Parts: sequence; structure tokens; C-alpha cells
Amino acid sequence: MKAQWNMNKILRHVRHDMLNDIQLLKGYMSLNQMDKVQGLIDKIIIEARTEGRLFNLRLENFAEMLVTYNWETHPIVVEYEVLEEPQDMSIYDNVITDWTTSFLAMLETNIDPMYEHNMTVSIELDGEDACFFFDFRGKLLEKETVEKWLHDNRNVNNLFVETIHVDQEEVCTKLTTRK
Repeated sequence: MKAQWNMNKILRHVRHDMLNDIQLLKGYMSLNQMDKVQGLIDKIIIEARTEGRLFNLRLENFAEMLVTYNWETHPIVVEYEVLEEPQDMSIYDNVITDWTTSFLAMLETNIDPMYEHNMTVSIELDGEDACFFFDFRGKLLEKETVEKWLHDNRNVNNLFVETIHVDQEEVCTKLTTRK
């Protein structure tokens, strides 16, 4: 079930994450571990820039889903990156959000709970179109289920899905927008 995110819940999560980072910074500074202080500051800056680029795509539902996904209890940890300068992709928001939500839900029901699972979503822009690369690493129960799902969901509205690689421990697929 999808959590309802209101401003209070969002601010509570953001504040919690920010306080964790501040506590880490204070700890590293008290131990005079300036290399770790600098590394954490760099990480915070990169995350803020990445999040800003994500929101500047104007994919409001998609951005909310990616940012809040790890705040809920899920067996997959999701990371994301926007590789180019953002542009307005709002016309694709609902279809990309629905496809990604369904893809993650399918994966969640087809993974071995004894393993660690990660998904990196990389967004690359090319003119008016965009490519969304989904790179899953973990342990699948049945790769055939994933292959069938990708085949059945390969052409949705103005999206084209290309399966790059599927095996028991990795799924790489590319979702391309097209006008």
C-alpha cells in the first residue's frame, strides 16, 4: 500500500536525515577525522544536486516516488541519478511513474528475501526524449517471471522498453520516451 505523504511526514523524514548527517559531522570533527568530514559534505552536496535535477525534470509523481521509496519498508534500496541538465518531462510523469511502480512491485514479489537488493535508476536526456536505465542487483527467484513482465510491458503509451540483460542476480533495462 502506498503511503500518503503530507508536508509533516516529508519534513519529519528530511529533518531526521539532516540531523543524522549533522551528528555524523560532529562525530568526525570531534575525532579530528577531517577527511571523513569532507567526504560527508561532498556526499550531501551531490545528493542535493541530484535531487534538484530530479525535481527540475517536472516529473512530480515520479520524483516523489523515487525520493520517498526508501522511507517506506521495501526489500529493494533505490538510488537515482540525472546525468544531463534537466528539462521539462512532465508529459511523461504518470506513465513513467506507473511503469516504474509496477516494475518495482513485480521485482519485490520475485526476490529472495535473504539477499540484499539494489536498484539504480539513471536518467539520460537527449533532446525532447529521455532514457531511463534501471539496473537491479540482487537475487531473483524466477528470472522468467521478470522476462515475461518486461516483454508484456515493453510498449506503453509513448514509452519503449528494451531489455538489456536478465539473469538470476541482475536485471538491466532501458525505458525510452518517444514523441
